[in-house]
Amino acid sequence: MRGGTTSYAAFFLAGTLSAIRFPAHPVPLLAAIPILLCISYYTRKRAHLFLIATHLAIFLTGAASGTMAIQSRTLPPGPIQEITAQYTEAFQKNSADFLRTLIPDSNRHATLCALTIGSRQYMTREMKHSFSAAGAMHVLALSGLHIGIAFAIIYRILGLLVLLPYGKVARNVAALAFIGGYMILSGCSPSVVRAATMIFIYRIAKGCFRQVGKTETIALAALISCTISPLQITSIGFQLSYSAVIGIFMLFPVCTDAYKLLSTGKRWAGGMAGKALEWLWNTISLSVCCQIATLPLSLYHFGSSAPYFLITNLIAVPTATAILYSFTAAMLLQPVPVLGEAALYILKMLLSFLNSSTSFIAG
Repeated sequence: MRGGTTSYAAFFLAGTLSAIRFPAHPVPLLAAIPILLCISYYTRKRAHLFLIATHLAIFLTGAASGTMAIQSRTLPPGPIQEITAQYTEAFQKNSADFLRTLIPDSNRHATLCALTIGSRQYMTREMKHSFSAAGAMHVLALSGLHIGIAFAIIYRILGLLVLLPYGKVARNVAALAFIGGYMILSGCSPSVVRAATMIFIYRIAKGCFRQVGKTETIALAALISCTISPLQITSIGFQLSYSAVIGIFMLFPVCTDAYKLLSTGKRWAGGMAGKALEWLWNTISLSVCCQIATLPLSLYHFGSSAPYFLITNLIAVPTATAILYSFTAAMLLQPVPVLGEAALYILKMLLSFLNSSTSFIAG
């Protein structure tokens, strides 16, 4: 099943890319799909014929959706896209105005807006250049990191719901609804859609009927995303996001196994020094895995790659994570006089540190 899901997704994406590269009329493609499905049904006892017919049908489905998207027959319909864009713009503007009351400083406010609501319009040209030159622009873009942290935070906040009847279901539904709303209001960037879709698939599958593998989850996420919006497969954000997560899934387990092999039997492995070294190893490994996986695309699209990405990620990623947690604490503790001010002060210091460190690395 897992291999089938992955291959079906691959054939659908290949069909979409072929339609974008070699446009054709959708009617012949749509007419051939039911024929292939009938063939697959009547040949279901012959595995090789069944697989060939089914995969060809999936391929033509992807080609048809890509062709229709090129002809502006996209999903969701235009009016829904316009309404969503209006709500997104209003949400980001109102949120940015509220954040300015908390963080008046323009540079820190711009960084916080980028990290929390996905709006980089408040960043100056110098700030964008610093983050880009240091290889930290991906930290500011809402991504799987942000969605994962947001889900973890809201899931913990809703922990008391498990004490109620059907509390576990209510907790999952509320957390997923929050992620869905956050995804829409933040602008539905490819990385956010990918992360949110993977969370939806994992939580629904785990709560309803079965466990899903990593490869199956990412294949389904790509299939769903490109079914709704086929042309996003050509966007750089889509390609980099999926390349990064595939690199993590494939390479990171090798890095963790290597650490276990190196630390086995060592005295320091079980102490505080061992835990600190393991955290450092995992942080470096994640950064290297992402960079290796996205390097070909970076060279193809941009012609270069940030030379200081390793140093930047060791500083920027933990700092950005701390900023998101401290921001949540500042929001929750805002009515409490001392604790609210302390959380807000920590948030300001972390924002200043992130801005100054990236500026220093960028030179």
